[in-house]
Amino acid sequence: MIKIRIKNADHEIDIRFPISESELFAKLGEIHAIEGKDAPESAFVTEVYWPEEFSMLKDRFANLDELNYLARRMESFDYPEHKLMDICAELMETDGFDEEAFERNVKQITSLADGSIEMQLYGGEVRQWQMPPKPVKPKKIKPESKRPRNLFDGKIFCGKCGRRFGRAISDTTDGGHLYWYCRAKSNHGITCDSVNYPDSEIRDIFCRIMGKKTFDEDYFTKTVDRMVVQASGSIDFHLKDGTVKTYETLKLRSNRHETTSTDEFTGMIRCACCGNIYHRYCGYGKYVYWRCSGKHKVRTECNGQDLADFNIRKVSAYILGMDDFDGKAFTEQIDHITALEDGSLEYFFKDRRAKKWQRT
Repeated sequence: MIKIRIKNADHEIDIRFPISESELFAKLGEIHAIEGKDAPESAFVTEVYWPEEFSMLKDRFANLDELNYLARRMESFDYPEHKLMDICAELMETDGFDEEAFERNVKQITSLADGSIEMQLYGGEVRQWQMPPKPVKPKKIKPESKRPRNLFDGKIFCGKCGRRFGRAISDTTDGGHLYWYCRAKSNHGITCDSVNYPDSEIRDIFCRIMGKKTFDEDYFTKTVDRMVVQASGSIDFHLKDGTVKTYETLKLRSNRHETTSTDEFTGMIRCACCGNIYHRYCGYGKYVYWRCSGKHKVRTECNGQDLADFNIRKVSAYILGMDDFDGKAFTEQIDHITALEDGSLEYFFKDRRAKKWQRT
């Protein structure tokens, strides 16, 4: 609130801002300050009652519209007028705000830094209104999550982008299964092609690498600090004793397809089920895959799985320790490949070594 006294000729009047346009016209009419149908933009200020910071306006012309605007802005940051009137009534010990008693007795009111109000009377007495302390809000108790905590929460990290893995349920007809994925895949504008891992598979891998028959949650909690899933699908188990145990593998993505056709695989892939050679087939002009020829023979039973050409290239590069498939290196080193019934591949080198890729 702003309260000033303005003068026009020999007439003076007190005005308290903010004020409506009609009320301002009425006040100015009392001192004959109306010019035609319009109120003057500025008026001569003879006294500043409130606030003290506006005392420099005394004995100067002040823009009434700007004062009204400032008063409204002050209300939004300080005390609204009705609140200030209640405080003044409390300090003056009256039932309600008495404007005549206020103008007769109050010289000045000041808003202090701590939010309290100081009222100075004409007799020199000073009264102070203290802002009541804010009630202490009770701490909100977080409700327990409806989703039970999993043993692997916060333990699995992506080796490619460094983000934590989250968990989800697959949308399949069998009711779905729990799997883990890099959280970067769910953020717009961020891409990460790291592999997903079923929860049960991580448990099996941990048992395999630690030499345990069954998964023990207490043993896992005491032993493992974190797990890092690499781009290939390998998992580094960082143990609490400072050692790292790595499960080496190449995990293929079922949702990724590349159109490739590799001549080097011709006559090189043998079926472990029936002993026949895998032949190349092409579906829809772009999907190239290899199938056991025994499936097309009469009285031959074969459970060998079909193999996508681009997947065999990835596995071959992994077996040879290369980033990308090299046909020349493959021909020079590999004697033949045996396709196992579960889709795994066993590579036989020309130097009589053998190396197996286990399908997961």
